[in-house]
Amino acid sequence: MDPAKREKAIALGEEVGAIFRRYPVVSDMPAAVARELEGKMAELTQLTEGKHLDELRGEHSKFDHWMNDPVGRPPQPGGEGGGSGGRGSSGKGIGELFVTSKTFRNYDAGTKSSPSSEIELKTLLDTTGWAPESPRLGRIEPGVGRPLNVIDLFAQGDTRNNSVPYMRETTTTNAAAETAEAAAKPESALAFTEIDEPVRTIATVLPITAQLLEDVSASRAYVEGRLAYFVRQRLDAQVLTGDGAAPNLRGILNRISLQTQAKGVDPTPDAIGKAMDLIRVNGGYEPDGIVMHPSDWQDVRHLRTADGIYIWGSPADSNPARIWGLPVAVSTAITQGTALVGAFRTAAMLFWRSQMQIAISDSHDDFFVKNKLMLRAEVRVALACFREEAFCQVAGV
Repeated sequence: MDPAKREKAIALGEEVGAIFRRYPVVSDMPAAVARELEGKMAELTQLTEGKHLDELRGEHSKFDHWMNDPVGRPPQPGGEGGGSGGRGSSGKGIGELFVTSKTFRNYDAGTKSSPSSEIELKTLLDTTGWAPESPRLGRIEPGVGRPLNVIDLFAQGDTRNNSVPYMRETTTTNAAAETAEAAAKPESALAFTEIDEPVRTIATVLPITAQLLEDVSASRAYVEGRLAYFVRQRLDAQVLTGDGAAPNLRGILNRISLQTQAKGVDPTPDAIGKAMDLIRVNGGYEPDGIVMHPSDWQDVRHLRTADGIYIWGSPADSNPARIWGLPVAVSTAITQGTALVGAFRTAAMLFWRSQMQIAISDSHDDFFVKNKLMLRAEVRVALACFREEAFCQVAGV
């Protein structure tokens, strides 16, 4: 090939290659650029047609590799370094390699198909290799629990001791009567028994890495809150069903003098009303609260008159949970089929030796060398029941 034509072909090759690198898909090219490309390609075809093209075809595979590897692009074929300009020691630059490549040779001037369509896809990068970023919501949905409202029925107090001793009147003889002049006055009798309610500890622990507490700003507050909830949830059950054997509290439902009222054929509200009367008569207290399982309360809420009117109000309304004027604490801490009526604020009291305490330490086992921490939540509390007859269990609701 004439040296002058050769140099002109190489220069045109560099210009055309630059256009294709800028617009890999011909259909994306502006009209003016497409017309310019068409003219340059036609001129290149004239300059390189015939036997002269065969002289340079040996280099086309190097150019194709250079064009098809934009990420890990090796130095320009035949050159000493990367980039799109200049020539290496072999004398072959990007323009020369372009005009000898199958990318140029396969260009169809009639259809104007893009040489870039001939590039073989070796590894397709898609969303499976680089998933779109999905920012996580700040919301944390807690696990299933139950409302904490049983312990809220009780009066609350503090103690500085490891037990709460008090005197309970166990013998009451009221002999008061009308007395004639100069006659002996009738003698009443009282006897007392000391009751000692031990302070019990309810606690839980959770191991956690130091990195999580450091890197996730909300993690400590959330975890501590959940541990405190777990402890209070357990206390909620203990004040009802604890059996009194250490380290358990003795719950109200396991008190010796607890009264019992069977539902029988009575509607649940009637049975609860009878339990309230037992507390007034035998306990001498005015009841102030009721504890019911959610399913049992739902049965009461659905009670209707013979003509279908809901007794506890329209389902469209948020009516308060009350029976005979007493608030109902709805909780799964009590067994379904059982209700508890009582004078919670006057005949019993929760004494706190220590309120909720949250502690954290790395001194457990090998936690120090492994950057682990142990979180602990605990309370120390005693339950005093001054008058056990001031509570009545309603069975069979």
